Amino acid sequence: YNVYNRIMNECNSTAATTPTFHLLGVQIAIDDCTSVYNTNTGLIEIKETIKLQSTTEDGNANGKLLADDILVSYTVDYFDNYISDITTPVEIKNVSTLSDSRLTLRSGDTITVNVLRTGATVSVPITII
Repeated sequence: YNVYNRIMNECNSTAATTPTFHLLGVQIAIDDCTSVYNTNTGLIEIKETIKLQSTTEDGNANGKLLADDILVSYTVDYFDNYISDITTPVEIKNVSTLSDSRLTLRSGDTITVNVLRTGATVSVPITII
């Protein structure tokens, strides 16, 4: 039973997980998950649909992101330009992409999350405090 089989079995299962991302104060669920072999790169890509379950009362996203929002992509405006802003939207392909977004965020930075909300794409700026 190798890592590849475990990933494929977990990805293609219907079991829901709800990790919490404390920096934004959101709890999410994987609404759908597929694995596809990319013939151009020779890699297996995991694509997850990330749905917001809830926000925490004291979280940065409270009152901005809503339950059932589908997280699509994000950009980042770093308040003191300590690294280059991320101006091209980064597709949220899976939970790892969302986790990676938090690695460089600091207080004062603004992450704009593009979500699918009731059929329309909405851009939601969230300033980290």
